[in-house]
Amino acid sequence: MHSSKSISEQALKYAKSSYKDFDSFPIDGTKSVEDAERFYKLAELMTVSNSLYIDNLRVEHQCLKHCFESFQ
Repeated sequence: MHSSKSISEQALKYAKSSYKDFDSFPIDGTKSVEDAERFYKLAELMTVSNSLYIDNLRVEHQCLKHCFESFQ
């Protein structure tokens, strides 16, 4: 379970940094195509990192569930 904890922590770190980058993106001055592409990439990274973190938590929960069920 140690490796899954490190994966979960790393996914949480990616999610936090992508949310921070997304929130600091200046919406008012975006007029170029590069700004739109950067905004899309930040939104995509934010969604993917959040999904990775949530899916890792689901896998940890399933592992614990199967472990407890095996003792019954």
